[in-house]
Amino acid sequence: MTKEALSAVPGQARFEQMIRQLSRIELVSIASLIVLAAVIVLYSTFVGIWSSSTAFFFATMGLSAGVSAAWLTIGGFLGFLFGVPRLVQRAPSEPETESASYRTALLNSNSNLEQISDWLTKIFVGLGLVNLQRLPDALERYSRIFDDAQMLRSGMALAASQYYVSITAVALGIGFMIVYIETRTRITALLMVQEGYNKEATVSDEQFQQAASAPQFLAAEGNGDIRPVLSISTIRNQPIPADKAVLSASASEIDTLKKRVARAAAFARSGNYMAAESEWLQVIADPEGSKELDYYLRLAEVRSAQGRPRDALSTLIQARTKFGDDYEILRRSIFTALYIQQPDSFDQALKAAAAITSQSGHVVDAMVYVWIAAAYGQKADWLKKNNADQTLVEECRLGVINAVQKVRELTPEKHRNPRIRLRQMLYPGSENGSISENDLAVFQKDPVIEDLIMN
Repeated sequence: MTKEALSAVPGQARFEQMIRQLSRIELVSIASLIVLAAVIVLYSTFVGIWSSSTAFFFATMGLSAGVSAAWLTIGGFLGFLFGVPRLVQRAPSEPETESASYRTALLNSNSNLEQISDWLTKIFVGLGLVNLQRLPDALERYSRIFDDAQMLRSGMALAASQYYVSITAVALGIGFMIVYIETRTRITALLMVQEGYNKEATVSDEQFQQAASAPQFLAAEGNGDIRPVLSISTIRNQPIPADKAVLSASASEIDTLKKRVARAAAFARSGNYMAAESEWLQVIADPEGSKELDYYLRLAEVRSAQGRPRDALSTLIQARTKFGDDYEILRRSIFTALYIQQPDSFDQALKAAAAITSQSGHVVDAMVYVWIAAAYGQKADWLKKNNADQTLVEECRLGVINAVQKVRELTPEKHRNPRIRLRQMLYPGSENGSISENDLAVFQKDPVIEDLIMN
């Protein structure tokens, strides 16, 4: 391969290192062939001296060379079959969407050779397994051919069976390994160049930056209120123009942490949450990535968007352990906890609420108090269903009243989202709300709470 062709392959530095290592393997293979040739010469010389015949020397030499060449060829053919590069393509059942563009074929060409290779490989392996028990008998018959031939020439076997079986095995192994490695490396690289991968990176740094910095999700509700995006029912995807380019980038182009962050966010905006989660896990596994709180928050967003609030909460707890009682961690923890199983839901939410309301230097936004009210509502409902002491239920009622009063102070306008959310939770399904959002329904007949929420 020429230097020009080599430089055309993505991941040039890694490929150059591979080529240097491959050269060492090739030297070992050449040395093995030289040793095999030396053994052939020595054995042929031994036969010639033993039989005192130059003809026997050349006959043995020719037969050994022919046997070695034949098995080298067979081994090389098998190595090529096993080493033919596969097409990395979109699964047949997967729709052709931009969100799946990261599976674009690496060698997008006629795959007949690959299919034939696949068929023959399966046939050979299958036949080999079926006839494995016959292998000893076949080797014995094969070795007897050379014993008989040696007896005819010199009158003695002269360990012909052991010798020819040995050079057969060695030649087969060398042929297989040389061609397999060459097919998997140099030939694959040449095919990549032939298929048009001799081009510069197609994604600019600016596009990566745009994809990395844009929000993963937008809240489904309007009303001008920003809230954490933590469940499928509250989000909507809005891919940006840079996402298509970032998702089409080759794996070799994703060579920095920021570029991986860009791809993770692009996957999330495209709706491919599984791929996004995988990328974010790699990001926070990076020593530098583990220092960024925002990456943990984004991973929690993706897990919530998958409908996995408990996993999202575990991510937030992990972030809290690492970064302390950060306001945004606590804020998201309250909301996320509301969607796990009771009683853990309100227990976790109220613990985070106690931490966030005790902080100084932060103005707690109205939506946090909405979620605190929801947590007390959940707790009151659970206590009633489990016939708990009425005093505990009354404590929850007072918690709801205090939280609702805080919401009214922070958002006097009834048309704002926090006030709407309270009404939707008191009367599920009202004002285009979800029937399942019923955390305050237990207080529908409470005149004080109803008046605070509805007026």
